[in-house]
Amino acid sequence: MRGMAIGIPVWQGRVAPTFDVAEAIVIVCSGAESLHPVAFPPGTVMERIQWLKEHAVEEVLCGAISRGVESLLVQQGIHVRGFLAGDVQTIQRARFTGTLTRQCFCMPGCQGRRCRCRVHGGGHGGQS
Repeated sequence: MRGMAIGIPVWQGRVAPTFDVAEAIVIVCSGAESLHPVAFPPGTVMERIQWLKEHAVEEVLCGAISRGVESLLVQQGIHVRGFLAGDVQTIQRARFTGTLTRQCFCMPGCQGRRCRCRVHGGGHGGQS
């Protein structure tokens, strides 16, 4: 893969509601147009994180994610943008055009002061 690889857990063409139990993931590099889901292998959290690393994933854009799994991803050098919702292609485009920070991409109930789209890990492209 060339460029930055991003993993987006997917369910029915949209960002999967929860990362922790996602069964499919799209891996896309910056500038790529085609998005093809692949099976996200079952296994322990660490096995899944290792799989992401083997596929050069540097950032995960996902729906809900448990704090423990999010922490493990960050510890392994994978940037996490959690609590996102929307069509996978729209989310992918927003990430690479710098508009992913808009509230319209937050999961329902994750707007306002109470809950916000979480961003953890090293910053990429000034998109925190």
